[in-house]
This record gives sequence, structure tokens and C-alpha cells, in this order.
Amino acid sequence: MIRYLIEPFILLQTACKAALFSWKEERKVKKNYYNNPRFKQQDQALKKEWRWINPYAESRRFLARKGESEIHTYGETPLTVFALIAERLRLKKEDLFLDLGCGRGRGVFFLQTYFGCKAYGVDWVPSFIHKARSVARSTCCSAGFELGPIHESKFIEQAQVIYLAWTCIEEEERAEVEQALVRVLPGTQVITISYPLQSQDFTLSFTSCVSFPWGEAEIFFHVKH
Repeated sequence: MIRYLIEPFILLQTACKAALFSWKEERKVKKNYYNNPRFKQQDQALKKEWRWINPYAESRRFLARKGESEIHTYGETPLTVFALIAERLRLKKEDLFLDLGCGRGRGVFFLQTYFGCKAYGVDWVPSFIHKARSVARSTCCSAGFELGPIHESKFIEQAQVIYLAWTCIEEEERAEVEQALVRVLPGTQVITISYPLQSQDFTLSFTSCVSFPWGEAEIFFHVKH
């Protein structure tokens, strides 16, 4: 009985914490990254596309239609986390950054435009990809977006840097993704959130903690040898 009384307050506290984090994150983004007018244009165009649609609800509806057992797996990586990755790896214009499970694609636009590398995103929620492509066309951005299961991406073998948030991927699919990552070229950097890769084909080069709306998470940098 006590648990049922306390649970709503815990959920409310979590929601308030996430909302406060998102507000602070948006202030940082506008202060630190809106000095790039092209990224500002793209980011505002993306927000306009999603003005009346909640991406979390959109993901839940899609997963429910697919008959998935877990429909609450969607989350977005803060741009400050992508900035940390880009700065640590010193991304170059010839590097291809692949975001497996890119969601709305905000990080893809950010990396392509602000850091100047080539960036592609993959997701299996159609509306995420369709709207991201629409923004790319309207803002003359060369970022690419692929619709389909992330482990089947045709860009896996071409990328120099691959990012995926294990937190948002079910355990069964993780095995398929790890199998697909065996195809990457030696020297490819693979960054994961929450859990490291299990494959012996990769060396863990660096770990740290980063902030997400739901709290702190571990980030793992791997190199294919």
C-alpha cells in the first residue's frame, strides 16, 4: 500500500528532474552553439517539424504497432554529450560519424554542421527519418538519414566513428548490433552509452560519466583492432 502511495511522487520527481535538465541543456545549446547560423537554422527547423508532435509518444506508438514488448526505450542524447565526443576524438571533415538510433536526428545535424564532419543517422521509426530528411533538404544540409534496423545499416563498414546508446536498445537487438560491428574497419571508434562492447575485436580506450535527463550514465570509447 505504501509503495503505491509513494510511486506517483517518485515519478513526478523524476519528471521534474528531467524537465529541469532539458531546460538547462537548451540554455547551453543556445549560448554555446547557436553562434553557428547554419546550425541554428537547422535546429530551429527541426523543432518546428516536431512542434505539435511528441517524439517520445511517436516512438511508443510505432513500437506498439510493431508488437514490441518494451515500448518505452526512446531517449535523446544531449548535444553537450555529442560535443564531448567530437572534441575528444578531434573529428575531421573527412570522418564519417554514424549515429545508430538517431531518433529525430538532432545530433546528426549538430555534428555535420558545427564540427564539420560527415554525419549519418539510422533509425527504424519512419517519421523520425522522414522529418529529418525534410529538414536536411530545406536547409541544404548534406547530412544523411537511413530508414531501417540499425544493425542492417549500409554505412557501418564506411564509418570512422559509430555511436549508439545501449540504454535505448533491447538486449536481443544488442547481440545483432555487436555482430554487425564486427564488419567495421580496424581503427574505427565505437562509442557506447551505459554498457561496453562485449566483442574481443575491440579495445576499450576510455571511459567517463556524462549527464542525461534521467541521470548520470557511463560512456565507453572502443577502438577496433
